[in-house]
Amino acid sequence: MTADEPPGGQNLDMGPIAPGPRVFIATPMYGGMASAAYTMSLAHTPATFFKNGVGLNFSCVVNDSLVTRARNYLTFQFLNSPATHLMWIDADIGFDPVDIVKMVGADKDIVCGIYPKKEINWPAVARAASEGVPQEQLRDHESSLVLNLIDNSPDRVTTEGLIEIANAGTGFMLIKRAVFESLAADAPSYVDGSTPGIELKEFYAVSIDPDSGNSLLSEDYHFCKLARDRGFKIYAAPWVRLNHTGTYIFGHGSAQ
Repeated sequence: MTADEPPGGQNLDMGPIAPGPRVFIATPMYGGMASAAYTMSLAHTPATFFKNGVGLNFSCVVNDSLVTRARNYLTFQFLNSPATHLMWIDADIGFDPVDIVKMVGADKDIVCGIYPKKEINWPAVARAASEGVPQEQLRDHESSLVLNLIDNSPDRVTTEGLIEIANAGTGFMLIKRAVFESLAADAPSYVDGSTPGIELKEFYAVSIDPDSGNSLLSEDYHFCKLARDRGFKIYAAPWVRLNHTGTYIFGHGSAQ
């Protein structure tokens, strides 16, 4: 990469173009750093995809503190590749590439995995301990997950075990090319100094949603609203298991 190139890694084409699905893995990577869990997961991905007949492209954007710009640029790269699906994976997410293959096989417009928040759910841990859960199993109760359901109607659950949801984070989200092609007609375009000569579509932006009491939408929820307003459905795959690397401050606490 030279000094005048956009702040991203090159679009790596891993393997020959062949009939069938092809997944473009895109990662905003601020600081150019990725967790060990993400790196190990990514290392296993090419062989897993090849074994299952799925093509692979990969790209990342480094040192861009504006995640909306990073996502829009990566989407631009995806749309100018032969890939059929865009797969967002954040650099702090650990995953099993087999789950991506299954998500492709589900054949939905938008499918995501739900990952834990970067916090320990101490009330759940305390509750499990009081109920006699063995000490070595308490870690199974530490996660805090966010799942924004449409409603509790049983028809929201598909035969593949997917659950329709209102929105989700883009930390682990698979999107078909047709979604962006449909949204492009109404998406604003802009130019940016970091990508000279390139006009980007603004699929990802921070916005205010008048339909929910003027609440502030992050760039991932903004995209979900655009897609749902266009008639696309968003599904969560509850069988996907992810981990989320964060930091933790270890202190003495009050116990001595």
